[in-house]
Amino acid sequence: LEGTAGAQLLQALMLAAGGGVPSCLILPVAAALHSVWRALGTDRFLRWADMALLMSPPPGAGPVPWLDLHPEHRAVFLQELVSPECADDVSRFKHVVKALCGAKRKSELSLHARVQAARDAPGRSASLRSLAQHRRSIYSRRAVSSDLLVGGPSLA
Repeated sequence: LEGTAGAQLLQALMLAAGGGVPSCLILPVAAALHSVWRALGTDRFLRWADMALLMSPPPGAGPVPWLDLHPEHRAVFLQELVSPECADDVSRFKHVVKALCGAKRKSELSLHARVQAARDAPGRSASLRSLAQHRRSIYSRRAVSSDLLVGGPSLA
């Protein structure tokens, strides 16, 4: 892959990290980006990443937060992405990718906001019990759906 095709690959991974995949897949997407960087080398990765950040996203890609970045801020993000700390730590790399790509999901934000509201509310214990019941119902629905997928009871 050279030039535009490589930039398209990186853009696709960044769009995935920015909300194109479920949050449980952010680490594998970041690990894939990290592997591409380590395989290509820093100079080529930076060229492709810069091109990816400047390219128009494909139709239906949703909001792309890096399009609004000032060129100086984009350069700072890219330098942080290829920093020595990120070279040795995929988790650190993932945090920079999430910051660049805007990886917070709307549902995650609302759950976080609900937890904060429950902590701050005067009737806190009732709110926390309600939240715990909601989580249990989600997990029980997952168990039922896994029963349907594999044709037997869930081991979870």
